Amino acid sequence: MGHLGGTVTRIGTLLLLTGWGSIAAQTAGTATGQSKQKASPAAGALTKILEDVYEYRYGAVSAWFIVTDGGVITTDHMAESGLPAFKAAIASVTDKPVRYVIYSHDHADGVTGYRIFADTAKYVSHTRAAAKIAARGNASAPVPTITFDDHMQIELGGKVLDLYYVGRNHADNMIVTLYPARRFLVAIDFVPVNGLPRLSIEDSYPDEWVTSLAWIERNLDFDVLAQGHTPARGTNENVTRTRECVRTASRGKC
Repeated sequence: MGHLGGTVTRIGTLLLLTGWGSIAAQTAGTATGQSKQKASPAAGALTKILEDVYEYRYGAVSAWFIVTDGGVITTDHMAESGLPAFKAAIASVTDKPVRYVIYSHDHADGVTGYRIFADTAKYVSHTRAAAKIAARGNASAPVPTITFDDHMQIELGGKVLDLYYVGRNHADNMIVTLYPARRFLVAIDFVPVNGLPRLSIEDSYPDEWVTSLAWIERNLDFDVLAQGHTPARGTNENVTRTRECVRTASRGKC
């Protein structure tokens, strides 16, 4: 697919939004040897895990951001109490503003408080997630104005991210974010690392969870997995392990 001259390309419900950035080729990096941890401006830990990818860990949760010449792209899932420190951590790395906040799904524990970036950022999610967030009417969780159904690209400062809806699992509106140039995947909440998936929450879908994980195995190439809870990072092997765990959970083998 050709890249169009804008920042966001929606595929399926095709829509182009003009804004910041253009496309440039990137060279894949590795987590090994590039991970550097330093104290954040407040409680928590800031770690450079790839050339332009950073993790901020606060208690048992983590969020990520990618630095580009056109600004910063960040993910959801930081605890509301940790968001001021997360914002300060971003500012300690770059003076560029946050331009995009990507909501992986609608659950309130991952999006509440993200209005802290509203002065500069646009918010992105699956169509169903935006509707559920809007229905709650929580002013501290901005309703996404950029939505999609199947696949969308974000281009900013010469860097390109692919966002995919992978089916129902931990929620019915879960998306993953792939940064192909760094072989880096953000898959919040539904691919645990050294833990068990939360199959008992009200809107989880165990049978379709297996299908969504199998889709990732078949279609997405990555080396580093970011999943939101400590330990926050894994590999593509964790997708396979979680799929087998969920598949056999009904037999008590997970």
